[in-house]
Amino acid sequence: MRRTWKLLGTLIAISASAQVAFSQAPVDFGEIEFDPFTSALGTDVADMDGDGDMDVLFAVESGWMSWFENTAGDGSEFTEHVVQMDGDTDGRWWQSWSVFAADIDGDGDNDIVGGTGRYENGLAKYELNYWRNDGGSFSRQFIGIGNPNDSLELVLYWAEPGDVDGDGDLDIAVCDYDTIMWYENSGGGGFSDHVIDDTFLGVRGAHFADIDGDGIKEVIGASYYLEEVAVFDAYTYFKITQFTVPGAFGVTSLDGDGDGDIDLAVSGNGYGAYYIENSAGSLSLSTVDIMGGGYSILPADLDGDGDQDLVCVGTGTWYENDGTGTGWSVWSLPVIDGWDAGIGDIDGDGDLDISVSPFGGYSGRLLWLGNGEAGSNYDPYGSGYPYGGP
Repeated sequence: MRRTWKLLGTLIAISASAQVAFSQAPVDFGEIEFDPFTSALGTDVADMDGDGDMDVLFAVESGWMSWFENTAGDGSEFTEHVVQMDGDTDGRWWQSWSVFAADIDGDGDNDIVGGTGRYENGLAKYELNYWRNDGGSFSRQFIGIGNPNDSLELVLYWAEPGDVDGDGDLDIAVCDYDTIMWYENSGGGGFSDHVIDDTFLGVRGAHFADIDGDGIKEVIGASYYLEEVAVFDAYTYFKITQFTVPGAFGVTSLDGDGDGDIDLAVSGNGYGAYYIENSAGSLSLSTVDIMGGGYSILPADLDGDGDQDLVCVGTGTWYENDGTGTGWSVWSLPVIDGWDAGIGDIDGDGDLDISVSPFGGYSGRLLWLGNGEAGSNYDPYGSGYPYGGP
């Protein structure tokens, strides 16, 4: 199924920070809309067709997932390719709050990782799948059925690829309502499950990161209900350390202070954003912003100064890093309400843009924010409403 969408053009330029009074941010982001979908859940940016430009993936609340071919190569026109539809062929529907592009089968092109739901004996269960890319044709490949030890799993919140053991193939970190686990890619289409903790209530984020620098990644989990971020050994399942983080939701890794080791960043939904500095394998927690936070959080050098900044979706915040990991300027992005974001050079101009899966006042739209796209400060909802809408 294909549909082609032309952009409506730049609608909004970045405003001053919604959190504190700052002058104009050093980079303008214009909001560009290209599809009247219902609320999206997950998004990613990647070259799906091998033509050298960045395409955009969206997983949608109504139950399907599509990738949008960057037809013109500059983000001005997209062609939709539906990969998974609601109830497609065997009654499955998209059931994941994330979608990632990654070369799972090791053949040199990007596949798609995510979840589907299905009914078994009257109960809803989720499955972890990847959609294998064969020259632009995608076919669903079964990986596993949530936590194999649990009788009822309703939602696969996060399924993120990464190479745990450095063997060159991509494994997948997974979390659902109360379980954090990972699937080990043995090559040749085979996966084995590692259930780390099935009592990690309210887990929303799962991520791989090599904290101790031994070449084997640890598994990081963020639990909203337990207000906890925990670091687990991927193979022994031992909880190495943990931190209290109110509203812990998304978790990612970056070298925020430029010292060569891997630090962590966490979004506390409704409570702020947090930076966990790694000093020779010893972690320490600090607060980046007490008023921001949100859902997913991603590293990206948005201003091109050579250090890693942070993008947090939900509050629509860009945390500009001064290069030390201790000084963060807080800037507001045009789209406030959103579950997830993807990072990539969508318009091919050499800087990083952002795809956003919006909800709330932006439901019914799929958006990307153009880095350097100065706009007219146009408010699509009229005066009286900030960018989140009515």
